Amino acid sequence: MARARLIPTMAFAAALGGCAAGTLQLPGVTDQQVRAAQDEIRASAPAQPDATLTDAAARARLAAVTQRLEPQARTLCASLRLGACQWRVAFIPDGAVAAFAQINGDIEVHRGITALAGSEEELAFVVAHEMGHQIANHVRAKQQARTVGANAGRVLLTALAATTVLYGGAANTPEGQRAVTEAGNAGFAAGAAIGEVAYSKQQEREADYIAAWLLYHSGYDLVTARRFVVTLGQVVPGSRAGMFDTHPAGPERLAAYDFAMRQLVAEKGQLLRPRR
Repeated sequence: MARARLIPTMAFAAALGGCAAGTLQLPGVTDQQVRAAQDEIRASAPAQPDATLTDAAARARLAAVTQRLEPQARTLCASLRLGACQWRVAFIPDGAVAAFAQINGDIEVHRGITALAGSEEELAFVVAHEMGHQIANHVRAKQQARTVGANAGRVLLTALAATTVLYGGAANTPEGQRAVTEAGNAGFAAGAAIGEVAYSKQQEREADYIAAWLLYHSGYDLVTARRFVVTLGQVVPGSRAGMFDTHPAGPERLAAYDFAMRQLVAEKGQLLRPRR
């Protein structure tokens, strides 16, 4: 019985572990760096959305930022040869403080986040982050992680349920067969969610780093753009992300962005070595 449980558990862990390595060899951040970032976020005045920003002005800002970022984004995308290298950036005229990378190069930027970005540099960080997801092929990779997790979860819980039913003497009863089927379905749903989460935090870190690279090479001021990372830290609680969080916690994210700034300036824009 112990052996029957161990094999699917190991398969589940191995499957998810193989999906979470990421594209770039990003270093971790220390607890001291995270604490310093947390102190800064707490001491910073909360960002206020621009209530006077019209849709026309927001569209114009978004178009200008996209046009400025695209040449360097295409250069990096062609170098990495992983994801979509053509982008369609759409403005969504609602108050949601959100931006999303979709399949095949589509990027959605909502009006709410353009109003919260207090400068062109901050909005450029938002767009560059979503371009980073596309460049690193995160959208397709997340779909793959969901599929792997779902299938592994179904195998795991089906095997555990079948073992339990077998030892309970109900293997050939309708109740026992129904229990195995329901367990498999539950494992499929849970595995899909866990598979996505296992990859999401690494993807977000990579997208932030790629965003910093794009900002640097597009002539944006990294320190001014950094203000939006502080703003994100004010709306994401905690200092370190938990197992089931999809994004790094705010202070963790700010500390990682500060590393990216230092590395890019010190090495004159050199990209961290991709994984092979």
